Amino acid sequence: MATLQKTQCCHSTTIGGEAGSTGQVTVSGTGSTWTNSGDLNVANNGNGRLNITDGGLVSVNGTLTIDVYNNGKGFINMSTGGILALTGAFDASGAIGEFLGLVEGADAIRYWDDSIGEWANITGATYGEDYTLDYITEGDLAGDTMLTVTAVPEPATA
Repeated sequence: MATLQKTQCCHSTTIGGEAGSTGQVTVSGTGSTWTNSGDLNVANNGNGRLNITDGGLVSVNGTLTIDVYNNGKGFINMSTGGILALTGAFDASGAIGEFLGLVEGADAIRYWDDSIGEWANITGATYGEDYTLDYITEGDLAGDTMLTVTAVPEPATA
């Protein structure tokens, strides 16, 4: 498992790429960023997890693909102010389905739902309460849409 501080990397990255493999990356803590200049694949033939927590930021300037074969082997888990920024614009009025339109493969982005005590698909979350969406027009993330989950901590055992 890797915990990243400010890192810019890669034309293309895969977490859990090979059959039988397991890959997990955690970007955690305010100021911790992972800027991927190309595509990011979370679970290709293997198992893959990307955890974005405690104000960590992951920015994908190419295509984000989660669980390419839609077989339940890949997830992005977000909690405690985690931020995912994807290149692309849409009306950031809270329509999570539109944001997920920027993602290839499965819509396997999960947030910690404290009301049920487990990870839940972001499609069941409430805009403004569980997450926000913002289109960025200035700075390093200009042209990106940013998904931020609220500050609900997951238990250490999750």
